[in-house]
Amino acid sequence: MQSHRVAELIRRVSGVSGISLSAVSKTGTTLEDFEFRISGLEEPNGLSLKLFRTPLGVAGVIRFDLFSQDLIKKAESSYRTNRDEVSALFSSITEPATLTVRVNDSLLTEDAVERTWNSLDLRWFFPDDDSNDEWEIAERLLTSAIPTLFDFLTGFGTPAGPTTVGEVEGAVAATSCGRYKRSATNRAACLKHFGAVCKACGLKPEDSYGDEGPSIMHVHHLVPLSAMESPKALSPIEELVPLCPNCHNFAHKKSPPYTPEEIRERLAT
Repeated sequence: MQSHRVAELIRRVSGVSGISLSAVSKTGTTLEDFEFRISGLEEPNGLSLKLFRTPLGVAGVIRFDLFSQDLIKKAESSYRTNRDEVSALFSSITEPATLTVRVNDSLLTEDAVERTWNSLDLRWFFPDDDSNDEWEIAERLLTSAIPTLFDFLTGFGTPAGPTTVGEVEGAVAATSCGRYKRSATNRAACLKHFGAVCKACGLKPEDSYGDEGPSIMHVHHLVPLSAMESPKALSPIEELVPLCPNCHNFAHKKSPPYTPEEIRERLAT
């Protein structure tokens, strides 16, 4: 029964965040028996996120694998290269969630982080709410923690809640095809606010494809990243909208793109 609930949990979190997850347990009897992993960061070179029930809520703790020092070095490089963005990423975690980050057993804001990073500790906490449902709290914690962790480890980030300035996007990635960095945190915040429903045609993929449906939903930039003069922080609510793959493809048939309203008008004719 609990394995089924965990499978449902990771499908929902993966659908909102756009990040593939897995969960492993030897017994599968309680929520605390499972460890959650980001696909591609496999044991023994990656990390896992463990959830713990406390009298006050649910905590999430990152555990680095035995041979994951290269991953810690990558996090160190991410912080040193994008210090302001990563600091904003962590400090913008809003209530009721809290996040504590320690490097070499010292808080991230302390001078000790200037030394070589030998250890990294990240801990999230969500207090109980009125529902007192640990699975609901676990979903909220994972939906916050996984995109934040992913953006930190991939070297860009300034996420924020639905009503604040969002993540820095639009930096040209180091690829030969000139791709633009996109934020998993912004995607999660956009879909959390609007839901996985196309703002143009009204398609709700979950109705047709079940729990995995939200994962196919696209998040459309009302102003294309390619049109930005420089990378900037985006609002996940004011500057992003969910579109199904078909409507997203059609939106970019002209420049500037068709708006969701214009697409609805075309569909109505």
